[in-house]
Parts: sequence; C-alpha cells; structure tokens
Amino acid sequence: MTATPTAARTADPDVPRRSRAPIGAVGLVLGGAVSVQFGAAIAALLFPRVGVAGVVTLRLVIAAVLLLALCRPRMRGYARRDWGLIVGFGVVLAGMNTAIYLAIDRIPLGPAVTLEVLGPLLLSVVTARRAVSWLWALLALVGVFLLGNGGFDRLNPAGVGFALLSATLWAAYIVCSARVGGRFPKADGLALAIRTSRGDRRLQATGESGSR
Repeated sequence: MTATPTAARTADPDVPRRSRAPIGAVGLVLGGAVSVQFGAAIAALLFPRVGVAGVVTLRLVIAAVLLLALCRPRMRGYARRDWGLIVGFGVVLAGMNTAIYLAIDRIPLGPAVTLEVLGPLLLSVVTARRAVSWLWALLALVGVFLLGNGGFDRLNPAGVGFALLSATLWAAYIVCSARVGGRFPKADGLALAIRTSRGDRRLQATGESGSR
C-alpha cells in the first residue's frame, strides 16, 4: 500500500523541526534584546567607576573569553577574504558598543536606546518584501518609544549623534553577522570577531577623552 500525502507529511521528520524553528528564532531574538538592554543598564551604573572606555573593554573581554571557551573556533583553513570579514565585523562591534555607551553617558538611557533601535528598524524596512513587515517595524518603534519616552527634553547634540552612530553600526552589525555566518560554522565567526574587536581602541580612546 502506498502512503497517502498526509501520511507522508506526518512521517517526515523535517516537518516538526521546521515548525519549531520560528519559535526558537523568536526566543533567541527576545533573549538577545533583553541581554542588550540589561547590559546597557548595568553599563550606565559602571560609568562613574571605570568610564566609557573601561565599560566597553570589560564587555568585549568578557564576551570574548566566554565565546572562545564555548565555541573553540579553529584558526586555520580560511581565506584572506574571510579574515577581512572578521576584522570588519570586529571593528563594527567595537564601534557599536562604544557609540551607544558614549550616548548613554550624555543622554538618558530611554532616548539613547530609542534612537539606537532606528538602525535595525530602518534596515528591516529597506529589506522588507511585504507590507506587513513595515507594519511590524512601525509597531516595534512605537513600543520602544513608549517604553523610553522619558528624558527626551534632556538631549544634547553629541549624545544624539553617538546614538545615531550606534544605530548605523547596529544595522551594519546585522549585515556583517549574516555574511560572517555564511562563511564560519555556528558562532565561530562572532567569537573571532569579538576577539579582534578588543584590539580596536580608537573609538574607545575618543570616548575616554570625551568623558573627562
């Protein structure tokens, strides 16, 4: 007896795997969002003690140690172009973290995060192929604005500029992450990029001198 299409679909082991994939992806996105905002809140408390450059260094060093220990990425077998992507990804990571912390050091946390999220939202609108994606981006922007609506009367040009720079770099981070993920297995590319980002101190030095 031949299997019916319904039975074939039920017996296919890939069907439940695909159905669970979107749920897992949403969970990872929510976890990442919580981690980013929680980290920004802790960073704001550390500024008086170690400064912006110190906070950025702490974040990158801790992330590098954890990811390198968990991923154990191999260092050989990659082309020069692959390492170019890693270096660029690392520079974007260092710049993104430094810019948002410089912004939080000058303007309230709520407005800084609201301006920063404009980068991913704009990227989602530009790359969207359906009108519903634009609607989701608009709803996300409204939600972030409502959560951080206090403090917009205490903005200054430097803080706004750093927040918008972080927004731009966050969009670049998403693009770099997709390209690096296609060339390196699992999270190896991210681990190597964070290791590289520790050596990029140019924006960190700017932040340290600007906060004094």
